[in-house]
Amino acid sequence: MSIVTIQYRLNTDEETRRHLWELMVGKNTPLVDELSKQVRECPEFETWQHTGNITQKKVEEICKLLKIDPRFTGQPGRFITSACLMTTYIYESWLALQKIRFTKLAGKKHWLGLIEEDVELAKISDFSLNTVCIKASEILAQALSQLAGNKAQGEAAGKRAKSRKRPKIDKNLLDTLFKLYEATEDCLDRRAIIHLLRNGCQVNEQEEDPESSALYLRKKQIEVERLERQLQGKLPQPRDPTGVETLKSLEEAKELPKHKNLTSLRLLVCAFIRNCYDMARNTQHKTEYVDLSILLIRGCYIEIQRGEAEFEAWRQELIPRLSNLAKIPKSLPYPIIFGSGDDLTWLFKAKQNTAIPQPVDQSGMSPMVSTPLRRSKKRRKRKKVVKQSERIFVGFNGLGRCKLEIHCDRRQLPLLRQVAQEYQINKALPDTEKYSAGLSPLRSASLMWKEDKRKFGKRVSREAEKPWNTHRLFLHCSIETRLLSSEGTEEVRQEKIVGARQKLEHSRNKTELTKQSESRLKANQTELERLSRASPPRPSKPVYQGQPNILVGVSFSRRLPVAVAIVDASRGEVIRYQSVRQLLTDRSVQAPKGKQTTKQLRLKEYRLLNRLHGQHKKTRNKGKNQQISQQSQSNLGQYLDRLIAARIVELALEWKAGSIVLPKIGDVRESVESEIRAIAEHKYPGNKTSQNKYAKQFRASFHRWSYSRLAQSIQGCASRTGIPVEFGYQPAQGTLQHKAYELALSAYHTRQTFKTS
Repeated sequence: MSIVTIQYRLNTDEETRRHLWELMVGKNTPLVDELSKQVRECPEFETWQHTGNITQKKVEEICKLLKIDPRFTGQPGRFITSACLMTTYIYESWLALQKIRFTKLAGKKHWLGLIEEDVELAKISDFSLNTVCIKASEILAQALSQLAGNKAQGEAAGKRAKSRKRPKIDKNLLDTLFKLYEATEDCLDRRAIIHLLRNGCQVNEQEEDPESSALYLRKKQIEVERLERQLQGKLPQPRDPTGVETLKSLEEAKELPKHKNLTSLRLLVCAFIRNCYDMARNTQHKTEYVDLSILLIRGCYIEIQRGEAEFEAWRQELIPRLSNLAKIPKSLPYPIIFGSGDDLTWLFKAKQNTAIPQPVDQSGMSPMVSTPLRRSKKRRKRKKVVKQSERIFVGFNGLGRCKLEIHCDRRQLPLLRQVAQEYQINKALPDTEKYSAGLSPLRSASLMWKEDKRKFGKRVSREAEKPWNTHRLFLHCSIETRLLSSEGTEEVRQEKIVGARQKLEHSRNKTELTKQSESRLKANQTELERLSRASPPRPSKPVYQGQPNILVGVSFSRRLPVAVAIVDASRGEVIRYQSVRQLLTDRSVQAPKGKQTTKQLRLKEYRLLNRLHGQHKKTRNKGKNQQISQQSQSNLGQYLDRLIAARIVELALEWKAGSIVLPKIGDVRESVESEIRAIAEHKYPGNKTSQNKYAKQFRASFHRWSYSRLAQSIQGCASRTGIPVEFGYQPAQGTLQHKAYELALSAYHTRQTFKTS
């Protein structure tokens, strides 16, 4: 399933814009913020962080009590449902991240404990490297034989009785070694198992460098520290479209320290000066004046210390206030989510031409104008513009008769027209002939505000400064690309028929049915009846059929963006390697053009990569025009991402690959940052300034490539051609081409293992 999101701009009158802005800012956004607050205060919130999910049913239960609150009454029911959906989406993503962090932290702490124990065992034992390697070889052979025996036993049990449960098989050698480690208490055995785990389940007879071992240990400690800080990170922040919270944070950041002891300090200083003056005039009581002066000096010193302590406390409080000010909440209201295509209505209206052309006589004069019409000296050939004779309007469930006109690009117009026409056709059909809503390409939509970035003149009226005039309405539609062709629609229809039949069988097998279960049963029966009818007429587009044994492995690197390996996984052979230079070289250029040679023309796109890397180096220091330069770098990086994605998909089509395999990139930046920090601490121990400076220079030596953006570009380009995309773990060792080869092989073997099981 491939879903793309398309953006459309909406146009309507000012009264409708004002009404929508007030509903979304005054009612819906506060409701979402209050729901988020109630979710955080739930007693099960700590459990949800470990499980990584939250049910929409729980959010709806919380929302029932807030519906009757006067602050949130007066908004449509669809908006309340959208608030529940938005809160669920926000916390589903945040809780999933928390669960991943907890799992990673537990694994890294366990691994760090093994490494630290190995260091302690090496200190208290006198085993040589040769002795540890011999024992490691014995344990490795024992683990492999245990795995082979378990596999044979499982296959035999599966052949004897299919109904019996298969015994759990340790498919991973690492799991077996960890179990052996937990089962033994012998010092030599433990050192040997840790030796295998640290060397990729292999015996390494080379002496380990103590410096690199200490660096590796420190790197793992930094990874654990960073994960602990991330777990203590902030919860999802509320939005502030009215700007009240932003002004409050600004006032708190501007607050200066209160000098409570300033008056007493001034009195002590004045008394000290007066005492010195009296002592200079009267020498009879000199000893008494000296004692009094010492007391006054001590009092001044104590007051100065108190003032310094107060200033330090204010400075410590200022840091979190400034960090809160830096994280300014979003000033836009939450979007309104429509969970299905049934919540939208489409309408065609004839275009009204308001402009009346003026007649022109033979002399080029207009009877309405006393001056001749201007004629351009050079008439450029303009592209033929196909004028649309009709406009498309959209309505929303919960907004009554309010219809908004859609403005979009001509490339998106055919898709929009197809969705609107299918809606009109299905609406005109009787109930016995309607198509299933599950076959509509429009899966969901969201109505949102965005800031209008057009430049207005200096003189702007007060009405133009209203937020509903300085922001624009947009509609984001999620469309399933498979449902745009007749072949893909038939494939989806068959899948949904199988799912609907399974649901019906499950409902009929129940002994007692509640009212809710009976309504679901009727809905499933109606859905199955509509799915059994003919699919809506759609254009034909052949489904891509690739060879399942041919895979395109794509590996990511810190030095270069990508490397590609086309692999025949059934034979374990590499058909072709492609570096990033080969991907961006245009082989179609055969002759020079102007002053540029053939080689320059071929490497024109590859030189953009060097240009981007040079821009990253220049802007590593903060400057006045940093934001502008970062925007230009982002545009150039996005252009290169699309170029690389297009070339990778072209290779896959050329070799009829069954899939494209991308690496999972969750921990790339964390691992790099931990390694940089460990090297900086090793080079400059105890000097934070030098460590930060070195880390900054070290980061600049690598490219700042957006791996997630590149992966999304490859996924989007592959989805348009129908090539499936898989994900796997990229090896840490080896060349970039070898990593791509191993990545493709691992994805193929995982797929085969899944099929057999």
